[in-house]
Amino acid sequence: EKNALPDHIEKLLQDRQIKKEQEGPYIHILPREELKEYEESGIITSMESRTRAYIKIQDGCNQFCSYCIIPYARGAARSRASQDIIREAKSLLEKGFKELVLTGINTALYGSEEDFRSEEKDVYGIEIIVKQLNDLPGDFRIRLSSLEPTVINASLAERLLKYDKLCHHMHLSLQSGSDRILKAMNRHYGRKEYLEIVEVLRKADAGYGLTTDVIVGFPGEREKDFKDSADMVKRVGFLKTHVFPYSKRPGTKAAEMREQVDPQTKKARSAELIRIAEESSRDFLKGTIGDRRKVLFEEYDDTSGMVSGFSDNYIKVYCQVDDEKHGQCLLNTLKEVKFSEIYLDGVRGTFCDK
Repeated sequence: EKNALPDHIEKLLQDRQIKKEQEGPYIHILPREELKEYEESGIITSMESRTRAYIKIQDGCNQFCSYCIIPYARGAARSRASQDIIREAKSLLEKGFKELVLTGINTALYGSEEDFRSEEKDVYGIEIIVKQLNDLPGDFRIRLSSLEPTVINASLAERLLKYDKLCHHMHLSLQSGSDRILKAMNRHYGRKEYLEIVEVLRKADAGYGLTTDVIVGFPGEREKDFKDSADMVKRVGFLKTHVFPYSKRPGTKAAEMREQVDPQTKKARSAELIRIAEESSRDFLKGTIGDRRKVLFEEYDDTSGMVSGFSDNYIKVYCQVDDEKHGQCLLNTLKEVKFSEIYLDGVRGTFCDK
């Protein structure tokens, strides 16, 4: 899980310090300045999932959020060569995968290096690889993993909307709804810029799925700052909101900040924001009832007699089938479904071709 990466890095740094004290200096992680080029590790030809394949397109990060150790441990942003990505994508599509998920440490930074070479004209950043993948033949879709509003803006979001194979779902990390706290986090955007991205996406598609992360209890967060975060969750109408109480990461600026929020306050704010986020998610789902969307079916449950999968806007969708044979035949296929009611952690639907 990407969210657990800071904990692994923290433990690695602690272990390195202990060994350094015992045995003297040694190199376990290359210095940041030496991490300049993407290290190609070969293409992935198979994975556990039979429907969704993950393709790593970049490594490293240049953002230096005040709470994050990753830029120090993973080095500067480095993009993978587009020809290697396309080669891997073709191989996975030939094996039958129907969804390609583009991943990285900071996916939105793809193609951001000054010396990055691309033959595409009037296309830049993450759009470069999206366009090339979108041009590949076949019945499949593309999904972007977590994106940063420090990199993505309303203009780029609008440009991405023209690619028909790109899912109408974006995990756009908010982290805080308070401009004051965002500044302390060294996040280079504010509420206004974030909402401009949302407006562009929802104007094009009212059911555009947005998911996010929010940190509560960041050093110096006051009640008004927390209310600003709660307000943003309500205003945007996220499909899913991952709420994290702030925890110190040794070696980061935030760990040394004054006004550390006490554990009880962080716990209370986290519980409150989770409650608000769940209400927001349910309201979003209600607004999609009656919609028709393509669903990639991934599982058949013989107890309920249903198949389930995810729509392009990342809603879990359940459909009743005639029998197990019918259900198994639907796996790893894209079918148009009409949403009929809220059901479990998503919606229930009916096949449009019936």
